[in-house]
Amino acid sequence: MQIFEQHERFEINVLKYMNSNCLLKSLVFGGGTMLRLCHELQRYSVYLNFYFKKDGNIDLFYQNIILILSKNYNIVDHKNKLINILAYIMGCYVTPFQG
Repeated sequence: MQIFEQHERFEINVLKYMNSNCLLKSLVFGGGTMLRLCHELQRYSVYLNFYFKKDGNIDLFYQNIILILSKNYNIVDHKNKLINILAYIMGCYVTPFQG
């Protein structure tokens, strides 16, 4: 059970970091993790799913989100594919965000 608690702390840390860098303004949080964190449903997912909601430039947003996340997290892989932004993040470079 400890691994799940660790992972949840990591997810919350990433969400706080994204929010502090104004990355969530253009996104809607969805998926299994959102259902568990926001509605306390007994569902487990290892992904943070978002939907792009602004009429902005998704390519520019992709460049910005990767740049900002890479300042604090080890991004193992990332891709801007059609209408999907994918980023595989492994841990923090610095002390976990406390914002």
